[in-house]
Amino acid sequence: MFCNVSCFPCSYKLPYLFAVVKLFNSELDIEIRSLTLVLNRPKYEVARANISHFSTQVRSHGDDQIIEGRLGSMSLLDLTPQGLLYRERFISSGHEALNFYMVR
Repeated sequence: MFCNVSCFPCSYKLPYLFAVVKLFNSELDIEIRSLTLVLNRPKYEVARANISHFSTQVRSHGDDQIIEGRLGSMSLLDLTPQGLLYRERFISSGHEALNFYMVR
């Protein structure tokens, strides 16, 4: 069988090519020592969120994907005028707030 598509720069009749799905392996490592996000209004800061010692590794092997990692600590502070009594809305303790392992 031949295709009827004109190929630029030539116009040869080419045999049909079947799509070949090439499986590949990949690995992605991410490390964040500290990341702070501040939400603010024109007159004052609303909240501050912080994560530290976050690391993750994403590995793909063909159709399989493995995601694993850990989070050292995290905190969420309420900086609004109404939050004067309880600034610390969420704070983790210790050196490992979260470990995760997912297979897809």
